[in-house]
Amino acid sequence: MKIKWILRLTLISLTLGACNLSNSKKEIIINNHKTLIPFREGNLWGFATEAKEVIIKPEYQEVFRFVEGLAKVKQDGKYGFINAKGEKIIPTKYEWAWDFEEGISLVKLSGKWGCIDPKDNTIIPIEYDTFEKFSEGLAIVQVKDKFGAINRKGEFVVPAQYQILHPYQQGLAKASKGNQYGFLDTKGNIVVPFQYNLYIDFKENLAKIRINDLYGYINLKGDTVISAQF
Repeated sequence: MKIKWILRLTLISLTLGACNLSNSKKEIIINNHKTLIPFREGNLWGFATEAKEVIIKPEYQEVFRFVEGLAKVKQDGKYGFINAKGEKIIPTKYEWAWDFEEGISLVKLSGKWGCIDPKDNTIIPIEYDTFEKFSEGLAIVQVKDKFGAINRKGEFVVPAQYQILHPYQQGLAKASKGNQYGFLDTKGNIVVPFQYNLYIDFKENLAKIRINDLYGYINLKGDTVISAQF
C-alpha cells in the first residue's frame, strides 16, 4: 500500500506552532534521537521516522504536535493523548482537549470544561460552561451567567460576578458590570473604575473610552490622557 510521507523539514521547523497536523502536515518530534514525522495512509494518521520506519501505526483521524512529551490524537470522534512510543496515555474520550501547558490540559467532557494532568487526573473540576485558556496565570470561567477568574489550582482569584470578563493582557482584564466597563488587575482589584460605556483593550498603554458617543483615551491607571471629545 502506498504511503504518503510528509517531508519539507525546513518548512516544518518554522511552523511548530501549527496545531492540526492532519491539515498542516508540518510537525516533527524527537524520539530516542529519531525524528518522528506524521504520515497518512488512506484516511488515517500515524508517525514514522525519516527513514520511513513506522513507529506509530496509522489509526487516528487526526494527529497533533507533541507537547511536553504527549501528542493529542483523535479516534472515533474523541480526543486523547499518546506518548512518543504510541502508547495511549490518556484515553480518547474527550470532546476536545488543548495541548498541555505546564502540566495542564484544558478538556471538554459532556459539554463541560475543566483541566487534567498528564495522568488524566482531574485537577480542576470539569464543570464549567465556559473556560478560556490560561493567560498570565489566570483562566476566565463562567458560573451560571457570570464570569470570574481562577488560578491553576482552580481557586477563584476574581469572583464570578461580572457580565463580561476578558483574558488578562499586560496584567489587566477588561470587565463589565451592566453597561459600564472597567479593568481589573491579576488580584481582582479594580484598577480602572466602572464608569464608561465602552473600553477598547489597551494598546501601547492607552485604551479608547466612550462617553455619550464621544471618544477619548485613558492610561493604564485610568487617568484621562485625551478627553472624550472626538
